[in-house]
Amino acid sequence: MFTLTMLKAGNGDAIWLTFGTSEKQRHILVDAGPAKAQDAISQHVDLLRGEKDCTVEIDLLIVTHSDGDHINGAYWLMRNQKKLRIKIKSIWFNGYREIFGSDSLDLLGYKKAEQLSALTEYLGIRHNEGFSGEPVARAGDDDFPCTCIDGLRLTVLSPTVERLKDLREDWSKATKKAPGKTYRETLKELESSADDTLGASSKPGSDNSPPNGSSIALVVEYEEAAVLLAGDAFAGDIQTSLSRLRTLRKVGQIDFFKLSHHGCVANITDSLVTCVAAPHYLISTDGATHNHPDVETFQIILRNRPSEESFFHFNYEPVRERIRKVMNDNRVSLGSEPTQSGMRLDLVMLRAQISGRYEHHGDDDEQ
Repeated sequence: MFTLTMLKAGNGDAIWLTFGTSEKQRHILVDAGPAKAQDAISQHVDLLRGEKDCTVEIDLLIVTHSDGDHINGAYWLMRNQKKLRIKIKSIWFNGYREIFGSDSLDLLGYKKAEQLSALTEYLGIRHNEGFSGEPVARAGDDDFPCTCIDGLRLTVLSPTVERLKDLREDWSKATKKAPGKTYRETLKELESSADDTLGASSKPGSDNSPPNGSSIALVVEYEEAAVLLAGDAFAGDIQTSLSRLRTLRKVGQIDFFKLSHHGCVANITDSLVTCVAAPHYLISTDGATHNHPDVETFQIILRNRPSEESFFHFNYEPVRERIRKVMNDNRVSLGSEPTQSGMRLDLVMLRAQISGRYEHHGDDDEQ
């Protein structure tokens, strides 16, 4: 089995991967959304537990970067492991100690990132295992850190060391503004603005936010299915890494692309879509904060897949319905209606359908 569930995490990401067998399920959680994602995560844990009186083990929690819509829920999750009856065995997160070094005594901004770093150390959770205490990052052009968990392979595409240097400079700058208040308020205002004179809201690939550039982006491969989980990473970084990775080793067809930054047009380009060439696109957002995803994102995808049908999957019905109304193209296939908990995809089955090796019977669920 290999399933991906986009939990209802508001404007953020909470991507739950389950793989293995029904008797021995393994779990990876990529981000945990903002604080309001708590109920969705708790309900999903209860669903996994079923009638068993057991602790649910999360083999790996990956916090892609320090934005609140990805990190706040993770902090809550780690503090409430005993109450939720879960055990987080390992975490990947580029936090305070990795960015500034263990000897730094600076009073920094990015408050939740610092809290999560401290909590990880206090609880003794294995941190950035496989990276010798260093950041989860690419150190050079031919460096693609890779780890395997029971047959599932995760390959890091982003960030680069240079992007983390940018993050460090930005993090330090923010502390001089009591602490980072002006920076955060200004960034929030810009991201929510529809001022076309700035260009950022309409220009493909224009994102230059240091936190987004520091996102951990991954290719996850299991049972011949491959998923690109982009966090909020830059389009150019993903494309450069994926292209280079393909020259170094065989990487299977990317079947599922969880769009960066919730489908924001500033994090996608024509060349990235051509490079990834995925049939399935996943959008995780309620659209409430920044009106993500952008319609231009779908237009870019369709423009670069002129003879192919594209499948789009959403974890919120209002977002799915909005896209349905504005997109009138017979190559657009919207996934099934999200459930109360979000959107669950059977990745092996869906991959087989596209490749023609699986004949689907019954209704159109998850088509």
